[in-house]
Amino acid sequence: MAAASEHGFERLHLRVAWLCGVVLFLEGYDIAAIGYAIPSLVDAWRVAPSVFTQALTAGNVGLLLVAPVIENDGNF
Repeated sequence: MAAASEHGFERLHLRVAWLCGVVLFLEGYDIAAIGYAIPSLVDAWRVAPSVFTQALTAGNVGLLLVAPVIENDGNF
């Protein structure tokens, strides 16, 4: 079986790199958008900003806990 470096950079590699970039962009957009939306939601719903802390923290903690399991297992 030939090493990946012998084949060079193929079209599949470009597609995978592009898809990873799109995923990173969307994840960054998601985090930024919620940061801009929370002040409006606080005013509209008349709640304290601390109400959103659990939701934002749960998402990040979930990523930290689930990602290693997926990486080691290979599937969800």
